[in-house]
Amino acid sequence: MQPGDRGIRVAAVKGSAQERYARSQGWDTVAVPTNGELGQPLLAGIAQAAIVPMNTALALTNERDFPSRSSGGSRRQQLLP
Repeated sequence: MQPGDRGIRVAAVKGSAQERYARSQGWDTVAVPTNGELGQPLLAGIAQAAIVPMNTALALTNERDFPSRSSGGSRRQQLLP
């Protein structure tokens, strides 16, 4: 995923620095109310990536339903701390 790529949807907390960054890169955003909800658009296939604070990224990797590269999930999400 590169800045300016069209059709990319990035999940971020509404009004956050991460959302502003995603918009500045030309990506469409999927806004969520809290950090705890950032995984939902990824799991639902609505977003292809999420820009999250590091602590949230670590918490998401511990979620049982969140696919990871090591778990053999069929989709590969990319966490961008």
